[in-house]
Amino acid sequence: MTQTSNTALQGLIAQAERLSLSSYDMGRWLYSHLVHQGFAPQFSEVELVAATRHHLLLQLDECWLDCGADNAAKASLVLLEPAQIVQQVATIDVAVLPEAQLAFMCMETAHFDHCY
Repeated sequence: MTQTSNTALQGLIAQAERLSLSSYDMGRWLYSHLVHQGFAPQFSEVELVAATRHHLLLQLDECWLDCGADNAAKASLVLLEPAQIVQQVATIDVAVLPEAQLAFMCMETAHFDHCY
């Protein structure tokens, strides 16, 4: 991984730790931020060693970041070693979200549950 991509990913991981997003939304959030910064990440569904469900994975250069099980309501990011990945199940096509929309993903929605 290049120093630039490593720095970008570390900064995003620090921000992501404060978010309450599903594994899929966390992957979209990370993917979109990285594309806006000029990187070309890959987002996929993978089978991991000793996992009962498929996991969502964001790859940037030689860094594999597990966004959690495919049904996880709250993502917990984990840095993976290549040996932990059994196989790629599918590539996930993700539309790059506009920067303004990325900020909306980070808002707590509970405040709006009572609005009609």
